[in-house]
Amino acid sequence: MAAIMSSATPEIEIFASGTHVAVDGRAFAFDSAALDQIVGSYDFAANPAPIVVGHPTLDAPAYGWISGLVREGDKIVAQPVEVDAAFAEAVR
Repeated sequence: MAAIMSSATPEIEIFASGTHVAVDGRAFAFDSAALDQIVGSYDFAANPAPIVVGHPTLDAPAYGWISGLVREGDKIVAQPVEVDAAFAEAVR
């Protein structure tokens, strides 16, 4: 079994307000209310988000988990937990 980091893992900025363009060319605008809705709807207990590399298949390994989301100004940051120590070191 992989070692798990015991010290606090820094938060990860994952999204920002503004207009984002999907791969099909459609534009979507996200304001602070949309960010609040995203943060408020995340439920770690019901559907924990894994920390993965890229957009892998559903059976790809999880290198950690996102325990919660918070909005900091115009950004959403993720709070990682149970992060694999070797993965965290590789990211550093």
